[in-house]
Amino acid sequence: METIYFDIEEPKKIKEPRKPKEPKIKIQKYCKQCGGMILEDRFRNFCGGKCRMKYYNKLRVKQNLQRQRISRDKIASVPDEKKTKCLVCGNWYTQVGAHVHQRHGLAARLYRKKYGIVIKRNRKKSGKIVDRTTLTPPAGAL
Repeated sequence: METIYFDIEEPKKIKEPRKPKEPKIKIQKYCKQCGGMILEDRFRNFCGGKCRMKYYNKLRVKQNLQRQRISRDKIASVPDEKKTKCLVCGNWYTQVGAHVHQRHGLAARLYRKKYGIVIKRNRKKSGKIVDRTTLTPPAGAL
């Protein structure tokens, strides 16, 4: 009788079934914009189209303001005959009062008092033209 030899392979390991991956996006229960309940169990952040548009419009406004500031700062760094130098930051602007109020949070009148700039007066009542470019402190300020 002949002996027959079989190649016995080790049994293959049975793979365990994969666990479903958790989604990277969390299921929100409340709207990001208005705080209202999201009724459907889907991957949503907003309760509807109006809230979504309000949210993204706010983001766009912030991004546009940043771009505008960068471009304004480039323009403001160049001195010009028609521009006046801001004594707080050193940039050049055509309307320093508006710049000081928006950027530094100072009222134009307080800015002029702080840096000793002659405050504008009503020309019709006084009859004199006030030189706005002088940087001499007002009388009695010292």
